[in-house]
Amino acid sequence: MKFNSYIFFLFNLFYNIQSIDLLNSKFVLNVKGNTHYLNFYYTTLFFGKERQNQTFLLDTTSSITTSPCTRCPSCGDHVNEYYTIKSNSSIIKSDSYACISLPSILNKSTDINFNENICNFYSNFEDRAKIKGFYTKNLISFEPVTSKINSEEDEEEYISNKSEFEIPLGCTLQETGEFQTRIADGVMGLNNDKKSFVSLMYDMKIIKRNLFSLCFDEYGGYFSLGEIDSKYHLNSTINYVDLKPKSNLYELDIKNIIVDNTVIKNKYTAIIDSSSTISYFPKDVFNLMITGFFSSCADLEGKCGDIVRSEGYGVCADFKKEKDLNYAIYFSWPSININFNNYSLVWKPINYYMNFTSRNKIRACLGFETDEKIKNIILGTNFMHGYDIIFDKENNKIGFVEAVCSRKNSEKINKINSKIKIEEERKNREKMEKEKNLKILEKIRKEEEEKRRKKNVDLKQDEIQNKNINNKTSISDKEDKLGFYWNRVYLLFFAIFIIFIAFILINYVNCNNNENSKEIKDHTLIQTDKIEEKDINNSKTFGQIIEMINESENK
Repeated sequence: MKFNSYIFFLFNLFYNIQSIDLLNSKFVLNVKGNTHYLNFYYTTLFFGKERQNQTFLLDTTSSITTSPCTRCPSCGDHVNEYYTIKSNSSIIKSDSYACISLPSILNKSTDINFNENICNFYSNFEDRAKIKGFYTKNLISFEPVTSKINSEEDEEEYISNKSEFEIPLGCTLQETGEFQTRIADGVMGLNNDKKSFVSLMYDMKIIKRNLFSLCFDEYGGYFSLGEIDSKYHLNSTINYVDLKPKSNLYELDIKNIIVDNTVIKNKYTAIIDSSSTISYFPKDVFNLMITGFFSSCADLEGKCGDIVRSEGYGVCADFKKEKDLNYAIYFSWPSININFNNYSLVWKPINYYMNFTSRNKIRACLGFETDEKIKNIILGTNFMHGYDIIFDKENNKIGFVEAVCSRKNSEKINKINSKIKIEEERKNREKMEKEKNLKILEKIRKEEEEKRRKKNVDLKQDEIQNKNINNKTSISDKEDKLGFYWNRVYLLFFAIFIIFIAFILINYVNCNNNENSKEIKDHTLIQTDKIEEKDINNSKTFGQIIEMINESENK
């Protein structure tokens, strides 16, 4: 085996140690792999009584389940030896009923030669690979998650608890492209075709229901067949979305996609493809998603990392320390809301990012790209991370429920949740402090506005008062001027009036004086006459007195 096969062997051994304890059922299987290093997810089947193990890539776009057998001279170098066909009797004939129920020749090419007596298959996986082979009946068993055996009563209820069963599987005779270089031995077809692996198990009454679920994370996951394993679901509600009818693929209608404040409203069909590591979007959708990503990171002061362009991945970010990368994918990078017709799925950055950290650099890239050839959205394994996705074939629905897909991831999630809780508490404190500061600032702002308002009112009042004063002053000035003139007129009239009165008074006085003078004169004349008369009388009297005196002396 090549060097990468040894790496795969060590990886397989490591994940056997890390395998999780899920439901006590033989059909809840370990899934190993990741999107960062191996770039695919696989489970293990055991062939025959000898339990020869073969690893199978889980592919929701293929219907054929096959692995190289010892008759394949041109198959690639995979992790395990090719499985052995014990006898020709196990080869399924082309005219048998079993052959009719199997996926046979898909995209048949004229350069492929088939043995018409046996049940052949051929498939062309577009640019990825081509495989060719035939079907055989194989006794297989699964790698159980636990070793608990169910009771006989349970075994009688339905056949799914049998430890081994016979089922048709492909024997690959020719591989090209990725199939030849892939580390995993074979491919397990899980598409929506009625002839794919799970439907065959259901038709053969190996499982109870025609459904399966896949739960992936960066440490592996689990694969349930025939039943829904809810032990590690994070909530009890499974959100179902209708699939497009009459399609062998798991096709969903997407109503819109939201990245930060960027809303992408164009309706697209999305295909869930567990064989694709990353997700692909039409160019117009991808460009808008990148716009939303940059918009979200614009105000975070470099906390999204140093954005760079990388060959093979459109947008990446370099970080100085690993803790900066962890902070970015948990707190800085935006979540992407993918809205189906009746359900909105939150695609978190911890699930969509791709880790390309090496000795020389710490780098994370967006796990979605564009391809000019694609018209539909391809949702790869990084889209499936963190959810138990139920492929309900019998009801043509897809169910989504958040889940912890592996024990190691559960431990990591607990640590992360603890960090997130601390970070959220810190953010809440900052938010409360910010809100408090905002309230204080708002209060100050309102007070300032009130002061400004009052000041403006006062200024307006002052202005009105000044205006009134000015008006009054102006009026007063006018009045003063008019008053000045009127005062002079008044004074003039008053002076005239005084003069007139004086004139009258003078005349009056003069008249009175004249009359008085006349009266006085007359009186004076009368008095004078009286005095004169009196004097005369007095003279007479005096004369008489003298005569009397003289007479008396004579006597």
